Amino acid sequence: MGADIRRQITEHAPEIVHFASHWPSGALLDMADAPPFTVSLDCTRANIERDFGFGIWTLPEMEREAELLRRAARIYPMSHWAADSLVGDYGIDPARIRIIPPAQNLTAFKPKRSHDGPPNIVFIGNDFVRKGGPRLVEWVQGPLAGRCHLHIVSADPLAMVRGPDITAHGRVPHADLIARLLPKMDMMCLPTELDMSPHVLVEAAAARLPVVASRLGGIADIVLNGRSGILADIDSDAEFIAALTQLIEAPDLRRRMGEAAFRHARIAFDADTVYSQMIDEIRAAASMQDAAIFAPYVPQGVGVLNASRQPG
Repeated sequence: MGADIRRQITEHAPEIVHFASHWPSGALLDMADAPPFTVSLDCTRANIERDFGFGIWTLPEMEREAELLRRAARIYPMSHWAADSLVGDYGIDPARIRIIPPAQNLTAFKPKRSHDGPPNIVFIGNDFVRKGGPRLVEWVQGPLAGRCHLHIVSADPLAMVRGPDITAHGRVPHADLIARLLPKMDMMCLPTELDMSPHVLVEAAAARLPVVASRLGGIADIVLNGRSGILADIDSDAEFIAALTQLIEAPDLRRRMGEAAFRHARIAFDADTVYSQMIDEIRAAASMQDAAIFAPYVPQGVGVLNASRQPG
Protein backbone atom coordinates (compact mmCIF):
# COMPACT_ATOMS: atom_id res chain seq x y z
CA MET A 1 0.00 0.00 0.00
CA GLY A 2 2.82 2.42 0.87
CA ALA A 3 4.51 1.93 -2.49
CA ASP A 4 1.23 2.49 -4.31
CA ILE A 5 0.52 5.66 -2.32
CA ARG A 6 3.95 7.07 -3.11
CA ARG A 7 3.54 6.18 -6.79
CA GLN A 8 0.17 7.93 -6.99
CA ILE A 9 1.56 11.03 -5.28
CA THR A 10 4.51 11.15 -7.65
CA GLU A 11 2.18 10.83 -10.64
CA HIS A 12 -0.46 13.37 -9.60
CA ALA A 13 1.67 15.79 -7.51
CA PRO A 14 -1.07 16.85 -5.07
CA GLU A 15 -0.59 19.94 -2.93
CA ILE A 16 -1.95 18.08 0.09
CA VAL A 17 -3.15 14.54 0.84
CA HIS A 18 -6.00 13.59 3.15
CA PHE A 19 -6.07 10.12 4.71
CA ALA A 20 -9.46 8.90 5.90
CA SER A 21 -7.59 6.40 8.08
CA HIS A 22 -4.39 7.67 9.63
CA TRP A 23 -2.00 4.71 9.36
CA PRO A 24 -1.58 4.78 5.56
CA SER A 25 -0.13 8.27 5.98
CA GLY A 26 3.01 6.56 7.23
CA ALA A 27 3.84 6.01 3.55
CA LEU A 28 4.88 9.68 3.38
CA LEU A 29 7.35 9.68 6.26
CA ASP A 30 10.34 8.47 4.25
CA MET A 31 9.26 10.06 0.96
CA ALA A 32 11.45 12.83 -0.39
CA ASP A 33 9.52 16.06 -1.05
CA ALA A 34 6.34 14.56 0.42
CA PRO A 35 3.35 16.93 0.39
CA PRO A 36 1.69 17.94 3.66
CA PHE A 37 -1.06 15.62 4.82
CA THR A 38 -4.17 15.58 7.01
CA VAL A 39 -5.80 12.60 8.69
CA SER A 40 -9.10 11.45 10.12
CA LEU A 41 -9.27 8.92 12.95
CA ASP A 42 -11.75 7.43 15.38
CA CYS A 43 -9.28 6.42 18.11
CA THR A 44 -5.63 6.16 19.08
CA ARG A 45 -3.64 3.18 20.22
CA ALA A 46 -3.51 4.81 23.66
CA ASN A 47 -7.34 4.97 23.70
CA ILE A 48 -7.59 1.27 22.97
CA GLU A 49 -4.95 0.23 25.48
CA ARG A 50 -6.38 2.28 28.34
CA ASP A 51 -10.13 1.96 27.81
CA PHE A 52 -10.42 -1.56 26.42
CA GLY A 53 -7.38 -3.21 27.98
CA PHE A 54 -6.29 -5.09 24.89
CA GLY A 55 -2.58 -5.19 25.73
CA ILE A 56 -1.70 -5.07 22.03
CA TRP A 57 0.76 -2.19 21.78
CA THR A 58 3.84 -1.29 23.76
CA LEU A 59 4.76 2.25 24.80
CA PRO A 60 7.32 2.58 21.95
CA GLU A 61 4.67 1.45 19.46
CA MET A 62 2.29 4.11 20.73
CA GLU A 63 5.10 6.65 20.43
CA ARG A 64 5.50 5.67 16.77
CA GLU A 65 1.83 6.50 16.22
CA ALA A 66 2.27 9.79 18.10
CA GLU A 67 5.26 10.72 15.93
CA LEU A 68 3.23 10.07 12.79
CA LEU A 69 0.31 12.19 14.00
CA ARG A 70 2.58 15.06 15.07
CA ARG A 71 3.60 15.45 11.43
CA ALA A 72 0.04 15.94 10.19
CA ALA A 73 -0.98 19.45 9.16
CA ARG A 74 -4.48 18.88 10.52
CA ILE A 75 -6.03 16.01 12.51
CA TYR A 76 -9.76 15.29 12.40
CA PRO A 77 -10.78 12.98 15.26
CA MET A 78 -14.39 11.82 15.29
CA SER A 79 -15.00 12.52 18.99
CA HIS A 80 -13.84 14.30 22.13
CA TRP A 81 -12.73 10.88 23.35
CA ALA A 82 -10.23 10.59 20.51
CA ALA A 83 -9.25 14.27 20.63
CA ASP A 84 -8.53 14.08 24.37
CA SER A 85 -6.10 11.25 23.69
CA LEU A 86 -4.32 13.19 20.93
CA VAL A 87 -3.67 16.04 23.36
CA GLY A 88 -3.26 14.23 26.66
CA ASP A 89 -1.51 11.06 25.52
CA TYR A 90 0.43 12.25 22.47
CA GLY A 91 1.04 15.92 23.14
CA ILE A 92 -0.55 17.10 19.89
CA ASP A 93 -1.13 20.86 19.67
CA PRO A 94 -4.91 21.45 20.04
CA ALA A 95 -4.64 24.18 17.39
CA ARG A 96 -4.17 21.45 14.75
CA ILE A 97 -7.17 19.39 15.92
CA ARG A 98 -10.79 19.78 14.86
CA ILE A 99 -13.47 17.23 15.75
CA ILE A 100 -15.29 16.02 12.66
CA PRO A 101 -17.98 13.52 13.70
CA PRO A 102 -19.53 10.87 11.48
CA ALA A 103 -22.01 12.62 9.18
CA GLN A 104 -24.98 11.68 7.03
CA ASN A 105 -27.08 13.05 4.20
CA LEU A 106 -30.01 13.98 6.41
CA THR A 107 -32.38 14.56 3.50
CA ALA A 108 -32.32 10.83 2.71
CA PHE A 109 -34.14 9.93 5.93
CA LYS A 110 -37.94 9.68 5.93
CA PRO A 111 -40.46 10.78 8.57
CA LYS A 112 -41.51 8.24 11.16
CA ARG A 113 -44.74 6.33 10.60
CA SER A 114 -47.18 5.19 13.26
CA HIS A 115 -47.87 1.49 13.69
CA ASP A 116 -50.01 -0.87 15.74
CA GLY A 117 -48.63 -3.13 18.43
CA PRO A 118 -45.81 -2.77 20.96
CA PRO A 119 -42.85 -0.42 20.43
CA ASN A 120 -40.31 -1.52 17.84
CA ILE A 121 -36.65 -1.68 18.86
CA VAL A 122 -34.05 -1.91 16.09
CA PHE A 123 -30.57 -3.40 16.43
CA ILE A 124 -28.10 -2.88 13.57
CA GLY A 125 -24.68 -4.52 13.51
CA ASN A 126 -22.92 -7.10 11.41
CA ASP A 127 -20.67 -8.26 14.27
CA PHE A 128 -23.61 -9.58 16.28
CA VAL A 129 -21.73 -10.70 19.37
CA ARG A 130 -19.35 -7.73 19.70
CA LYS A 131 -22.23 -5.30 19.23
CA GLY A 132 -24.15 -6.93 22.10
CA GLY A 133 -26.88 -8.60 20.06
CA PRO A 134 -27.16 -11.79 22.15
CA ARG A 135 -27.62 -9.78 25.34
CA LEU A 136 -30.37 -7.71 23.76
CA VAL A 137 -32.12 -10.88 22.63
CA GLU A 138 -31.99 -12.20 26.21
CA TRP A 139 -33.59 -9.02 27.53
CA VAL A 140 -36.35 -9.05 24.92
CA GLN A 141 -37.10 -12.70 25.54
CA GLY A 142 -36.82 -12.31 29.32
CA PRO A 143 -37.77 -9.24 31.40
CA LEU A 144 -39.09 -7.31 28.36
CA ALA A 145 -41.06 -10.22 26.85
CA GLY A 146 -44.37 -9.18 25.33
CA ARG A 147 -43.68 -5.47 25.84
CA CYS A 148 -41.70 -4.70 22.68
CA HIS A 149 -40.65 -6.17 19.33
CA LEU A 150 -36.99 -6.46 18.36
CA HIS A 151 -35.92 -6.03 14.73
CA ILE A 152 -32.40 -7.30 13.98
CA VAL A 153 -30.51 -6.02 10.92
CA SER A 154 -27.30 -7.99 10.49
CA ALA A 155 -25.48 -10.10 7.91
CA ASP A 156 -24.06 -12.25 10.71
CA PRO A 157 -25.50 -15.81 10.62
CA LEU A 158 -25.60 -15.73 14.44
CA ALA A 159 -28.15 -12.93 14.20
CA MET A 160 -30.82 -15.05 12.54
CA VAL A 161 -32.71 -15.42 15.81
CA ARG A 162 -36.29 -16.68 15.95
CA GLY A 163 -38.84 -15.80 18.60
CA PRO A 164 -42.33 -14.39 19.17
CA ASP A 165 -41.01 -10.88 19.84
CA ILE A 166 -38.15 -10.90 17.31
CA THR A 167 -37.80 -10.39 13.55
CA ALA A 168 -34.39 -11.09 12.03
CA HIS A 169 -34.15 -9.25 8.71
CA GLY A 170 -30.67 -10.40 7.75
CA ARG A 171 -28.80 -8.00 5.53
CA VAL A 172 -30.89 -5.00 4.46
CA PRO A 173 -29.70 -2.68 1.65
CA HIS A 174 -28.92 0.74 3.06
CA ALA A 175 -31.51 2.52 0.91
CA ASP A 176 -34.21 0.16 2.16
CA LEU A 177 -33.03 0.51 5.73
CA ILE A 178 -33.46 4.28 5.83
CA ALA A 179 -36.53 4.47 3.58
CA ARG A 180 -38.61 1.51 4.77
CA LEU A 181 -37.41 0.04 8.06
CA LEU A 182 -36.21 2.91 10.25
CA PRO A 183 -39.42 4.97 9.84
CA LYS A 184 -41.31 2.07 11.45
CA MET A 185 -39.02 1.91 14.49
CA ASP A 186 -39.55 3.56 17.87
CA MET A 187 -36.01 3.32 19.27
CA MET A 188 -32.58 1.81 18.69
CA CYS A 189 -30.51 -0.26 21.10
CA LEU A 190 -26.77 -0.88 20.70
CA PRO A 191 -25.27 -2.58 23.79
CA THR A 192 -21.90 -2.77 22.07
CA GLU A 193 -18.84 -4.04 23.93
CA LEU A 194 -16.27 -2.34 21.69
CA ASP A 195 -16.87 0.68 19.49
CA MET A 196 -15.49 4.11 18.71
CA SER A 197 -18.03 6.39 16.96
CA PRO A 198 -20.64 4.10 15.37
CA HIS A 199 -22.20 5.59 12.24
CA VAL A 200 -25.39 3.66 12.92
CA LEU A 201 -26.10 5.90 15.92
CA VAL A 202 -25.92 8.96 13.67
CA GLU A 203 -28.41 7.23 11.38
CA ALA A 204 -30.69 6.72 14.37
CA ALA A 205 -30.53 10.44 15.16
CA ALA A 206 -31.28 11.30 11.53
CA ALA A 207 -34.31 8.97 11.71
CA ARG A 208 -35.55 10.67 14.93
CA LEU A 209 -34.97 7.57 17.05
CA PRO A 210 -33.98 7.72 20.71
CA VAL A 211 -31.09 5.40 21.49
CA VAL A 212 -30.08 3.14 24.35
CA ALA A 213 -26.36 2.45 23.97
CA SER A 214 -23.17 1.64 25.81
CA ARG A 215 -21.27 4.39 27.58
CA LEU A 216 -17.92 3.96 25.87
CA GLY A 217 -15.64 5.35 23.17
CA GLY A 218 -16.98 8.40 21.37
CA ILE A 219 -20.64 7.42 21.76
CA ALA A 220 -21.36 10.23 24.25
CA ASP A 221 -20.74 12.75 21.44
CA ILE A 222 -23.46 11.13 19.33
CA VAL A 223 -26.05 10.18 21.97
CA LEU A 224 -26.70 13.02 24.39
CA ASN A 225 -27.38 11.15 27.60
CA GLY A 226 -30.79 12.03 29.03
CA ARG A 227 -31.67 14.22 26.03
CA SER A 228 -31.51 12.19 22.81
CA GLY A 229 -31.11 8.80 24.44
CA ILE A 230 -29.81 6.91 27.44
CA LEU A 231 -26.28 5.60 27.95
CA ALA A 232 -25.71 2.56 30.15
CA ASP A 233 -22.71 0.88 31.74
CA ILE A 234 -21.63 -1.88 29.38
CA ASP A 235 -21.41 -4.38 32.27
CA SER A 236 -24.86 -3.61 33.70
CA ASP A 237 -27.80 -5.56 32.30
CA ALA A 238 -29.95 -3.78 34.88
CA GLU A 239 -29.11 -0.33 33.49
CA PHE A 240 -29.94 -1.36 29.94
CA ILE A 241 -33.19 -3.04 30.95
CA ALA A 242 -34.22 -0.01 33.02
CA ALA A 243 -33.46 2.37 30.13
CA LEU A 244 -35.38 0.26 27.62
CA THR A 245 -38.29 -0.08 30.04
CA GLN A 246 -38.41 3.67 30.52
CA LEU A 247 -38.68 4.29 26.77
CA ILE A 248 -41.11 1.41 26.20
CA GLU A 249 -43.49 2.80 28.80
CA ALA A 250 -43.28 6.47 27.78
CA PRO A 251 -44.28 7.29 24.18
CA ASP A 252 -44.01 11.03 24.87
CA LEU A 253 -40.46 10.60 26.14
CA ARG A 254 -39.57 8.63 23.00
CA ARG A 255 -40.97 11.42 20.85
CA ARG A 256 -39.14 14.18 22.75
CA MET A 257 -35.84 12.32 22.69
CA GLY A 258 -36.27 11.49 19.02
CA GLU A 259 -36.83 15.13 18.15
CA ALA A 260 -33.85 16.15 20.27
CA ALA A 261 -31.75 13.58 18.43
CA PHE A 262 -32.77 15.04 15.06
CA ARG A 263 -32.03 18.61 16.19
CA HIS A 264 -28.59 17.45 17.30
CA ALA A 265 -28.09 15.72 13.94
CA ARG A 266 -28.91 18.92 12.04
CA ILE A 267 -26.34 20.86 14.07
CA ALA A 268 -23.55 18.28 14.27
CA PHE A 269 -24.01 15.53 11.66
CA ASP A 270 -25.17 17.14 8.41
CA ALA A 271 -22.75 15.87 5.77
CA ASP A 272 -23.03 18.90 3.49
CA THR A 273 -21.99 21.24 6.28
CA VAL A 274 -19.44 19.04 8.05
CA TYR A 275 -17.48 17.90 5.01
CA SER A 276 -17.67 21.23 3.16
CA GLN A 277 -15.99 22.90 6.12
CA MET A 278 -13.43 20.11 6.31
CA ILE A 279 -12.54 20.46 2.62
CA ASP A 280 -12.15 24.24 2.98
CA GLU A 281 -9.80 23.70 5.90
CA ILE A 282 -7.71 21.14 4.03
CA ARG A 283 -7.40 23.53 1.08
CA ALA A 284 -6.25 26.27 3.44
CA ALA A 285 -3.70 23.91 5.01
CA ALA A 286 -2.36 23.13 1.52
CA SER A 287 -1.59 26.80 0.96
CA MET A 288 -0.20 27.16 4.50
CA GLN A 289 -2.95 29.64 5.34
CA ASP A 290 -5.19 29.50 8.38
CA ALA A 291 -8.81 28.87 7.42
CA ALA A 292 -11.06 31.48 8.98
CA ILE A 293 -13.62 28.81 9.82
CA PHE A 294 -11.13 26.53 11.52
CA ALA A 295 -12.17 26.05 15.15
CA PRO A 296 -9.34 24.40 17.08
CA TYR A 297 -10.23 21.74 19.58
CA VAL A 298 -10.56 22.87 23.18
CA PRO A 299 -9.34 20.05 25.46
CA GLN A 300 -11.99 18.70 27.81
CA GLY A 301 -9.78 16.17 29.56
CA VAL A 302 -6.34 14.65 29.51
CA GLY A 303 -5.10 11.13 29.15
CA VAL A 304 -3.44 9.16 31.91
CA LEU A 305 -0.84 7.55 29.67
CA ASN A 306 1.57 9.91 27.93
CA ALA A 307 3.21 7.95 25.13
CA SER A 308 5.65 10.77 24.44
CA ARG A 309 7.47 9.82 27.61
CA GLN A 310 9.98 7.02 27.61
CA PRO A 311 9.42 4.06 29.97
CA GLY A 312 10.77 4.83 33.45
